[in-house]
Amino acid sequence: KVTVDGQCIATKTYQTTPIRIGRLLDNDLVLPFDQISRFHAELRYEQGQWVVVDLKSTNGLQTADGQ
Repeated sequence: KVTVDGQCIATKTYQTTPIRIGRLLDNDLVLPFDQISRFHAELRYEQGQWVVVDLKSTNGLQTADGQ
């Protein structure tokens, strides 16, 4: 479930990782916002936990807990 400003904008199920996120259509999850880089981040499932990896995006990452 993808939320922006508290509003759900997409719901999608993925079968494999990593899941690449970015502005271009080549990404698994496309977020068409100016603040999102062409290839912004990846979600990876490693050793039983989800990891978010910044792909050297211009604006970086911020999680819900502020990190």
